[in-house]
Amino acid sequence: MIHRIIIFSILVLILAVVSCVDIKYEFPGLPPGSWRAELKLANTPYPVYDEDAVRERRVPLFEGISDDVLPFRMEVSYPKAHPDSFVIDIINGSEKIRVSKYLWGWDRSKARDTIRILFPEYNSYIFGEFVENTIQGEFVDRNRKNYEIPFVAKHGRTERFEPQLKEPGMNVDGRWEVNFKDAKGNEWEAIGEFEQDSVHLSGTFITETGDYRFLEGVVYEKRLWLSVFDGTHAFLFSAKSEGKDSLAGFFQSGVHYSASWTARRNEEASLNSPDSLTQYIKPNSWKDIRGIDPKSGEQRTLSSVIAKGAPVLLSVMGTWCPNCKDEVEFLKEWKQANPSSDVKIIGLAFERFRDTTEALEQINTYRNLLDVPYDIWLMGSSDKSEASKALPFLDHVISYPTMVFLDSEGEVQRVHTGFSGPATSKYEAFKTSFEKTIKELE
Repeated sequence: MIHRIIIFSILVLILAVVSCVDIKYEFPGLPPGSWRAELKLANTPYPVYDEDAVRERRVPLFEGISDDVLPFRMEVSYPKAHPDSFVIDIINGSEKIRVSKYLWGWDRSKARDTIRILFPEYNSYIFGEFVENTIQGEFVDRNRKNYEIPFVAKHGRTERFEPQLKEPGMNVDGRWEVNFKDAKGNEWEAIGEFEQDSVHLSGTFITETGDYRFLEGVVYEKRLWLSVFDGTHAFLFSAKSEGKDSLAGFFQSGVHYSASWTARRNEEASLNSPDSLTQYIKPNSWKDIRGIDPKSGEQRTLSSVIAKGAPVLLSVMGTWCPNCKDEVEFLKEWKQANPSSDVKIIGLAFERFRDTTEALEQINTYRNLLDVPYDIWLMGSSDKSEASKALPFLDHVISYPTMVFLDSEGEVQRVHTGFSGPATSKYEAFKTSFEKTIKELE
């Protein structure tokens, strides 16, 4: 009898405790607001999530400022029109990348919620487990073999880099002449465009073949850090002062590539003209230059669109290429603003998929997601030597993207290598020159 009383008393106590705990989760998905995320480029995993240990701060999940940790910000919101679903904005400086495709749900095997944030245009995703307002998992790039980068994100954190209490020990605001060099001896020139406001830093690097998009970072004493993540690019730049108007630093692209860089302040820094880097070679015939139309699966020849009484713009690109995406968005906006134009645009895609079926599926997915208003053909592999063979009317392919402008007689009037997008000071000048070229073709 005494044992029954004890057991009954224990049950009553448990029920009393449970009744005092609000187990209702307020949101049908991730909690809204700001999230601070990290990718660990050292490729060593974060500690296995332990709720008690994290709560007691015995297991730090965030590294703060580090030379091998790439931070970025996310914003989660619930649109009024669809209060039962959320959207994610990835924030890099003044850019917001809207992510609306994800898989969210309860994983019975793990006994917790999980999320898969999808970047189908790049064939990549973030997978993580959600516990105690923290997501922990990895970023996966399916274009590369066994490519995973440890990932963690914490709700309620608003700073990309940890707040700094000390005033910066240098000012890097302005234009810089930059040289990159990797371990294999490859070198390339760039222009650094930086805007510094106390400890906050933003800007980009412009190369002859494109730009490193919207970078955001911090200046701490006499060091700086800049980062960007956009679903495929995972770039981290760090540098230290090497004396007056001189920097020396390190660049990491994910966990697969790195290079050193040096810079000196030079407001007059410039690069070769993008119209001088790739030369046109008149082909014997456009009939032998073929691609596959993903919509029909049939082969198409450039002779079917060139010299048909209307100007043609060929965009040499790849669905995996963020600068190409910037160009696609530009061409899409131009097309929408000029619906009566006779200019025919054709995308010539060189993909990382060797399998033709996979490549065609990726192009179709890309066109549908971005609502691209023109055809994109599959031309072959993204290997630049193979691309050069596939396009014998160019002396070489050195950059994705590359624009080729043809008049209504089928004569090439301009070849523009690379694309300096909206993160750069060159973007407005490019738009002006583009309009001028189009008018000359028409």
